[in-house]
Amino acid sequence: LCAYLAEQLGRARAALAVSASGKALSVKKLERQIAQLEATYEELLAMLMSRSLSTGEVIMERRLASTFGISRTPMREALRRLEGEGLIERQASGALIVREMTVRDVIEALNIRQLLESEGAAIAATRMPIDAVDKLIARIEKLRKVTTPDAGQHWTLDDDIHDGIAAATGNELLRSIIRLLRQRSQMFNLVRLPDRLEPGCKEHIKLLKAIRARNADTAREAMTTHLEMAKAAIVKNLKVF
Repeated sequence: LCAYLAEQLGRARAALAVSASGKALSVKKLERQIAQLEATYEELLAMLMSRSLSTGEVIMERRLASTFGISRTPMREALRRLEGEGLIERQASGALIVREMTVRDVIEALNIRQLLESEGAAIAATRMPIDAVDKLIARIEKLRKVTTPDAGQHWTLDDDIHDGIAAATGNELLRSIIRLLRQRSQMFNLVRLPDRLEPGCKEHIKLLKAIRARNADTAREAMTTHLEMAKAAIVKNLKVF
């Protein structure tokens, strides 16, 4: 991520310094280019998370650019970013495909998340707004009442809980790393682990109540347990790794 941002900063500086015609690019034009790149990246990421681009599918840069109604340049840069994040991969032939997230990939991501998010939860317990915590708890309770919640509903709430806690630390680098690791979990597909929905809701409520009570030690322990249970469920349900 840091390498990617450094590269983009260098490109932005170069682009700002001189245009193809030798004239300085306007700040507004540069801002539009960056905004288009970010929008393209986010839309591609959403397609990966929703599996509109499925595992093993060959990514056709030209076709996607045409579908998005953009030039190939922002599409190429967005794909490079996703490749750098390990969500897509380049074959020996040069073709880009959607990477399959294996059990090992997810377990390794969860191991790192345990280290980062447990401390993040402890920090959040000292500063996360109470009203924000209460709103998340209310949303969890509402989801539990849904007869057949789909994976999309669960992931949206799950994202908001974990991202909200990471945001409360005030450390944007930590937040971005956690986001990247969570994307790997989402591409693995929670649908494979349907028994985790209710236990996960209970674990989240315990975690959020610890944060609400400003109990850093309990919040740290609750986050650690939550992610440990997620790993255990993967091993139990798939019986591989």
